[in-house]
Amino acid sequence: MLKLSLENKLIDLPDLNRFQIGDEVVVDASADNDRFEGVIIGIEMNRRFSIGPLEPSITLLHDGYITDGFKPIDCRKVNPSPTPRERGSE
Repeated sequence: MLKLSLENKLIDLPDLNRFQIGDEVVVDASADNDRFEGVIIGIEMNRRFSIGPLEPSITLLHDGYITDGFKPIDCRKVNPSPTPRERGSE
């Protein structure tokens, strides 16, 4: 029987790892979205189709609403101070 170890619990996605729950971010307007300023309340991996690849999804709380499905490339931090992950310590 296989057991989860620390090695296979970690997912190293540099674009996603620069965000943490509680970060304030801005999502600029695009064809799919309006411009949002909000707080990250969820980070997960989703599949668009049942057998497709996993893709990162960020959930934001903004103006009293919850909106999900943002990609890390869509978001930028309001105060881009380095997080412990970016400095190399945890």
